[in-house]
Amino acid sequence: MVDRLSPLGRIIVQGILKRLHRSVFHILGTAFAPGVSLFVPPKVFLIGMGAVTGAFIAFEGTRFAYKKVNRWFFRYCLKLLRGQEVSRLTGVTYIMVATLICFLSFRSEIAVMAMVFLAVGDPLSGVVGPWGRWWIKGRTLEGHLAFLIPSLAAGWALSYYLFGISPIIPIVGATVATLIHALNLPVNDNLTIPVGAGLAMMTVGMWA
Repeated sequence: MVDRLSPLGRIIVQGILKRLHRSVFHILGTAFAPGVSLFVPPKVFLIGMGAVTGAFIAFEGTRFAYKKVNRWFFRYCLKLLRGQEVSRLTGVTYIMVATLICFLSFRSEIAVMAMVFLAVGDPLSGVVGPWGRWWIKGRTLEGHLAFLIPSLAAGWALSYYLFGISPIIPIVGATVATLIHALNLPVNDNLTIPVGAGLAMMTVGMWA
């Protein structure tokens, strides 16, 4: 099917498919650890999370130190990575660090929701955003809405059906997560979004 397209058409389709691959990987990869946390004791989860995060950081250091390792890594993971990650930490490593920080710093339900906002909002925004019309600081209004609406839905569902907490908490968290995403800060948003949303929810949770 793709082979029948013009060269430009093939480039467009391949770009879309690569984005979809990254989005699915992002959703599953980001949501995996919070999902596991619901079924294992907190201390066991934190020890395991710390070990896995340490392993990811060690691998990043290894591939930066050895070009052959870096080339091998990109050869087999090209569909899941961005070009700039050849010389920077991958988004996955930021996600691992963010997960560890959230579960060390916040109550488990807040940590789970903070990571879920990143898991659903960021990839959906990445899929919808490029097709939007209203651009703001390099991103589109439609992309921001694609981040906010699923995050609100997921946060409400978790707060109501699983955690039994005030819906105000995920509403504030999803809104702050979207604002951080919209600011397009220089720090990787796989780290800033969940940590910022977690801080907001923790603060609101003191009164809600």
